Parts: sequence; C-alpha cells; structure tokens
Amino acid sequence: MSFLVRCYCYRIIFLSFIVLSQVHPANAEKIARTKITWLIEDTYAWESYLEDISTSTEQDTSKMVMKALEDLGYDLTFVRATGDRAHKILQEDPYACMSNRIKNPDREKYLLFSLPHDLYLGLKIYRVYQDKPLAAQVLNDKGEVTSLATLFSQYPNKILATGSGVSYGEAIDSQVAELHPENVFIRAGASRVLSIINMLFKGRIDFIIYYPQDINEINKDGPKLEGYTIAGSPPYLLGHVSCAKSPQGAKIIADIDQFLKKAYRTHAFYHAHEKWLIEGDLPTLRQYFNQIFGYLPDKKQENN
Repeated sequence: MSFLVRCYCYRIIFLSFIVLSQVHPANAEKIARTKITWLIEDTYAWESYLEDISTSTEQDTSKMVMKALEDLGYDLTFVRATGDRAHKILQEDPYACMSNRIKNPDREKYLLFSLPHDLYLGLKIYRVYQDKPLAAQVLNDKGEVTSLATLFSQYPNKILATGSGVSYGEAIDSQVAELHPENVFIRAGASRVLSIINMLFKGRIDFIIYYPQDINEINKDGPKLEGYTIAGSPPYLLGHVSCAKSPQGAKIIADIDQFLKKAYRTHAFYHAHEKWLIEGDLPTLRQYFNQIFGYLPDKKQENN
C-alpha cells in the first residue's frame, strides 16, 4: 500500500472516531433503548392481542402503554411466554417487560414496577354452581369464605387449581401457600387459563381463583359458576408493567410513568375499566378508581 493511500485510510479512521465521539449522549441513549422484549402470557389473551380484539381492562390499558412507547421511538418485539418462561426472561433480558403484574416482595427483588395501569375489583374463589351452598361453617356473616384453610378443612378432598408463577396478591398468596399440597394443583405450560377452566367444568378440580371481569369473559358458554369473596382479601388489586431490574428497564419504566400520569385523567382510561363490569359494580369501581388514580370523568364525559 502506498504512503498516500495509508495516510488517506488513517485520516478516514481518525475522522470517524471524532464523529462517533461527538454523538450527543441523549441520542446514544435513544439508540441503546429502542428495543423492548414485550412478554404476553400464553393464555387466551395472546390470540386477542394478535387479532386486536378487546377482551379485558388489562389488554385495553396495556395497548395504551404500548402505543405510547412506540410513539417515543421504542420498537416492541412481542414474545409469547408461559409464567415460568416469562419469569426467566425477565431476569435475563435487560430490555424485557410484561404488563398486568401484581407487586409482591419476591418479584420486587428482580423487577421494577411502573405506576398501576389497571385496577381490578377483588378476586373471588369460584366453583361450578351447586344446589347446596357451601357449609355455613366456612362462611362469615357477610357470606365470605373465612379463610382457605377453613374451607379445605371442611372439604379435605377438594382441589384448588392455580397457575404456575401466578400471584393473587400477598393476602391470598400466603393462604394458598399454607394449604396441604394435596389440595392444590399447579398448572404450568401453555394456555393454562383455559386449561384450568376446562378442568373445572369437567370436575377434575373443584375451585379456582379469578377476577369477576375475567370470569365474565371466559365463561360465556360454560356451566354456571358461583363465586365467594375470601375474607380479609383486598377489595381491589392493581396491575403494573414490570421490567427487568436494569438501567434499560428503569428508563422504560420512567417513560411509562410519564405517560400514565397523563392517561389517568382521560375518559378512555376510565372507560377501559368501566366497560367490563356489570352496572351494580360501577359505584365500587368509581370509589376505588378515584382513590387510586385521583380522577373521575363527569357525567357529560361519560355519555360522550
């Protein structure tokens, strides 16, 4: 190689180094944070996302968050995952996030959480409707199951099905953990939600724990179910976006929080909660919605 050619090559390398070293830090950060691995649990919700069908509060509010992130320049790659696989990815991928996650101490060890993006009225324990109600010994004067321990001491041969990696909040999680292993069936793998429901309908299990909104959507054509509140369980639960506990995850969470602070004051966000409830549950929803999100649309907005 001639002396002139070598000088020209060195000059190009030197100038390239100068240009790269002068990239604005904010632009460099944007390039580094554009990719998000967005996990969607392997349930009936996956097909709803693919077909863009509205099926739940969680899906509607999650899609609002996703659009806001895309508008900020993020590129979301959707990954279908079981609860156990999602748990693994969230610990290994610094850009991984998942919506509608309940906070609990174990998860906070390895995850960062956004402000809440959905509010669900309290969980209930369900069984297929029977002419004979639950024994009076397991119910309090409000008709609530006093505790899961009391329920299964009265019905020692019955089985509660739960999903692997699922949290029902600290109050219920702690009760499930104290049950005898023979009374708990943990369903892992693909399509666990529909699998558990089908097992209930076929009499292979006896109880499930679900949100009223989800039961209304899933159980359109199945047997009639009856639900009982578990005494002492929270009247509502909040779903958050959780992201990997990493600098990248922290930045994504910060951007989500900025969006949610504005979204709380829109009728679209409220309507995503209201539309899935029966009329009788709306006063309770409005009470907790205002308490958590600090806003309620007026009647004129609701009618628009």
